[in-house]
Amino acid sequence: MATLGEHKLYLKKDKGVVPLKEQLATVAPVLESLKCKKEERIKQFSNIRSQIEKIRFELSEYNDQGDDPSSLAAEEHDLSMRKLNSYQTQLRALQKDKSERLRKVLEYINEVHSLCGVLGIDFGSTVHEVHPSLHQNGVEQSRNISNSTLEGLASTIYKLKAERKSRIHKAREIMESLCQLWKLMDSPEEEKRQFSNVMSSLILPEEGITSPGVLSEETIEKMEFEVERLTRLKTSRLKEIVMKRRAELEAICQNAHIEPDVSTAPEQTDALIDSGPHRPF
Repeated sequence: MATLGEHKLYLKKDKGVVPLKEQLATVAPVLESLKCKKEERIKQFSNIRSQIEKIRFELSEYNDQGDDPSSLAAEEHDLSMRKLNSYQTQLRALQKDKSERLRKVLEYINEVHSLCGVLGIDFGSTVHEVHPSLHQNGVEQSRNISNSTLEGLASTIYKLKAERKSRIHKAREIMESLCQLWKLMDSPEEEKRQFSNVMSSLILPEEGITSPGVLSEETIEKMEFEVERLTRLKTSRLKEIVMKRRAELEAICQNAHIEPDVSTAPEQTDALIDSGPHRPF
């Protein structure tokens, strides 16, 4: 009775002397009821304790889950409603904390996923570095929502945003060179179309760039390769134009019986074109 927080036993009082057998018959149902009540209360305590420990595990910095045997043994001696209400209050507070943390973790994970998509970085390995539970798909697997996990995700987002900023700056510089070359070379629309998504994204503010892979290393390398290709083509065409003008000059000089300027010799002009300020970068 004391274990359940009850200190009085109410029995029906009869006048006169009652045989011991009848007294025992009266007490037995009460004891049986108390026994059932105790078993039910133990189940309630076990259930609420398991919920509390599960949430504590999710909030913990380390995967160190498990009940303290001495604590569980001590509870066998205090199964009162007061103690149960205390655990229920504790559970509600933990559930609220868990809900807020889980919302924040999911918010961070979604942002990491978006940034990884734009940058072409593997999302799984990125969040795994913060905590393995963040990329486990098992239904029963709980995500770690401890302070270190939240801090790790926040730090990851900061680094990804810094990388995004750096790549945007680089991509815009390359795109500027590319546009100049397209204009100079009068490039057809077919050549430009492959970079249309990148162009439309780079004119947006930083936070508005969300297209998957638009700032990936592969995309930037592809842009650089196109600039190099057009630069080589431009250099080749410049040499062709200079050679044509050189031939015209030689014809004029021959008719005038004078020697053309040696500075216009093919070796000189080719070297000048190759080393001159014509390369976009």
